[in-house]
Order: sequence, then C-alpha cells, then structure tokens
Amino acid sequence: MVKYKKVIIITNMNTKIRQYSIITTLAIAVCFLISSVNVFALAESISNPYKTATTIKVGSVVSLSTTEQNEVLPANTTNGQRLVGVTVTNQQSVLAVNDASNTTQVVSNGVAETLVSTINGPILIGSQVSVSPLSGVAENDASGARVVGIAEATFNSSTSGAISQSIYDTGHHLHTIYVGYIPVLIAVNSDTTNNSNGGFINSYRSLLSNFAGRTVSNTVLLLVAMISIITLVTIIVLIYGAITAGLISLGRNPLAKGSILASVGQIFLMVLVVAAISITIIYFILH
Repeated sequence: MVKYKKVIIITNMNTKIRQYSIITTLAIAVCFLISSVNVFALAESISNPYKTATTIKVGSVVSLSTTEQNEVLPANTTNGQRLVGVTVTNQQSVLAVNDASNTTQVVSNGVAETLVSTINGPILIGSQVSVSPLSGVAENDASGARVVGIAEATFNSSTSGAISQSIYDTGHHLHTIYVGYIPVLIAVNSDTTNNSNGGFINSYRSLLSNFAGRTVSNTVLLLVAMISIITLVTIIVLIYGAITAGLISLGRNPLAKGSILASVGQIFLMVLVVAAISITIIYFILH
C-alpha cells in the first residue's frame, strides 16, 4: 500500500515538473521570438527627405527652416529648438522614404554617423550630445541645449579621424578644437539630464551600457526588461510549485521523502537552466 502511494506521489511530482517545463519552454520561446524580430532593426535607421538651399555635409545636425516649408539648414544654438535630426546618405539608411532630387535624407531616430567636436570637452560613451555654436556640428551636451542623441563612442583629440580646427570665441580668444565623426543614437529631445523622473531608467540604461560597452537603445532596454520579467516570473512559478508540491506530497506520505527531495532538486536545477538561458539571451542582445 505504501509503495502504491509512493508511485502516485512521484507520478504527480513528475506531472508537475512537465507542466512547469512547458511554462518555461513557452517563456524562453517568447524571448527568442522577440529578440529575433527586433535585434536586426536595433541599429538601423529610417530617413526622410528634406529640401536644402545649399549643400549640407553628411553627418550634420539640421533644423527646420523658417522661410521654406520642409526645408532644413545646419543646426546650431540659435535654431536648435527646431532640430530635426542628422543627415545621411541613402546607403546609410535602411529605408530612404520618398527619395527625390534636390533633397537630403535626415534620420530622426536610429543610429547615424554624426559630426561632433570637442568644443565643449571630450565626448564619452553614453554622453548626450547637443547642438553647438558651430552650425551642423554637435558637442558634448550643454545644459539646456537641444539634445541630438546619445554617443555610442568616445571622441577626443586622439580619436581616429579627428581633425584639429582653430576657432575664436566671443571674446576673440583663439581655441583649438577637434572635429570628426562618431555613431550617435539619435533621440531628438530637450536636455533631460536633470529629469528626476527618469532616474531609475537612466541608471538601468547606464548599467546595461557599461556591461555592453556601448549605448543601449530604448528598444534594447525594453527587450532586456521584458526578458528579465519573464525569467523572474518563471523562476518564481517553478520555485513556488516545487515547494508547494513537495510539502503536500511529504505530508501525505513521509516515507517518500527521498524521492520527493530528488524531484524538488530537479525543479531547482531547471531554475538554474532557465536563468542561464535568459542571461545568455540578454548577453547576445547586448553584444
């Protein structure tokens, strides 16, 4: 009679393990599906055409003109509130919308090679870059300036391709700065450095950026957060189910203690596997 109960208890435990395995498999499958759909598009950009009165260098930050509809001109601190994005070639955009003659393609979101300078100091990975006094050229973010996006690479006098330029300030003092290109995650916005509401999100982004060695986009941020939540819920369900089923089975048949503990151990092993798979997926997405 005892052996019969033991078989039933073990069978019930195995049934629960299979149920939790199905939940785990579905959760991980959803993670892979989301990542496979989004990972290709993370670094791509979609551009739109704008008219130009003069030739604008590729990689320049541009603002809307006040004299002509749908026309852009190089952006600076005087017209930065009308900032649109960064100019690119058709080849640099995954989709050039309505390509026409006498126009320039402008990216308003995505990643684009952007013309930057050291006029406001060196630029670090993850730093915000904004419009500067130099038309078409971005700088390390100045408080209150219109933000172009987030730097995905450092830029200083030692950066490959950096070119020195001599300029005069408003006091007619000569300064040497460096100008060049770095990839920037375009996110046209006002200065959000002091926005306390985004403190947690910015801290989370900074943590992931440091781990990835580059700036983490909003899409990656959301994707990693979703995978983390799904993993956490799955682990909680597995652990709760294992403890609950183990206690119930042990209460019904104390003699099956060894088999019950073995089954619970298998579920905890499954928890480790789920955590390892999720960490691997997140690592793949970030790199």
